[in-house]
Amino acid sequence: MYLIEKNGEMTTAILGNILSSFQTKELPQLLKWKNYYDGKHAILNKKNAEGYNNNQTVVNNFCRYITDTYNGMLTGVPVQYSGENINEIIDILKFNDYVQADTELVKNALEYGKAFELNYIDEESNIRFRNLPTISCIDVYDNTLNNDLAYVIRFWNEELNASIIEEKYIVEVYGPRDIKTYRSQAGFSTFELIDEREHYFKDCPVTVFNLNTD
Repeated sequence: MYLIEKNGEMTTAILGNILSSFQTKELPQLLKWKNYYDGKHAILNKKNAEGYNNNQTVVNNFCRYITDTYNGMLTGVPVQYSGENINEIIDILKFNDYVQADTELVKNALEYGKAFELNYIDEESNIRFRNLPTISCIDVYDNTLNNDLAYVIRFWNEELNASIIEEKYIVEVYGPRDIKTYRSQAGFSTFELIDEREHYFKDCPVTVFNLNTD
């Protein structure tokens, strides 16, 4: 868990340390889980024993089977909402195709142990929500006993075909008042602020769904 002082500012120094730590310690494990879900199991990379030419392997992808089966059990019958004065909420859910969004959200949580959902206002002032890729998001909490969510960091490679040394990243920091967008490079030692804008929600606009606490 990444922690920051309550009401503390996400400085570029802190941001760089968190990103570097995430890439080194957490991202490899998340990618391993993704590979297992995709059927790219470690045994497929096993080399032939010396003196043997035949190295046939068969993968039974129980990781995908268990994930998809459990997801179907949880979201196969869509959640129904009822109550007084909730018509506006129902309209927002339907506008965002909440059934599909819930299915994707649960799949991400089952695959990686956590999932992220961004809340935002679109160009026509509609309230929207969208799932974010878990492997490119980092949740940061305050250092109080409650460990309330303080920031969510999202990053992705700006150039798809760049070499590791030349990698350039776009980094977005979702905070309690605004969203800051930076450009950075491999190593995350420097950051260029390219956009800063306030948001509507008066709290971190990303919701984190945790299945694992370890």
